[in-house]
Amino acid sequence: MKHIISLLSEFPDFKFQFDSKTEKEFRKDYIEKSLVVIRTGFLLAIVLYSVFGFLDIWIVPYTKHIVWTIRFAIVIPIVVITIIMSFYNFFKRYNQLLISISLVIGGLGIVVMIAFSKPKEMGYNYYYSGLILS
Repeated sequence: MKHIISLLSEFPDFKFQFDSKTEKEFRKDYIEKSLVVIRTGFLLAIVLYSVFGFLDIWIVPYTKHIVWTIRFAIVIPIVVITIIMSFYNFFKRYNQLLISISLVIGGLGIVVMIAFSKPKEMGYNYYYSGLILS
């Protein structure tokens, strides 16, 4: 064990960040340049999530109201709230966490839609499986 500790002490101390002043400047520059891309990605997510809502009419006709509630009353409003938050300084500090939470909610929305679909619906076997694979 002593040999391993002594061997590890020979390696330099690697950190995945700059010194504190450079790190602050890097993060500020990173978020300023990323905001347009983040907002555009979320707008595209809203459009695509909504477009698949029209397919629900044919793919999951028995549970389309539940699926639409998940899609249009839960997931899309959360994405819209995230876009709105991106205009505030709060977002700059917690951007990665807020983006991750929004994406996880979008993915969970798809999983919950699958859980509510009925075995006799075409979407039960094909539609949402394709979404998860993509």
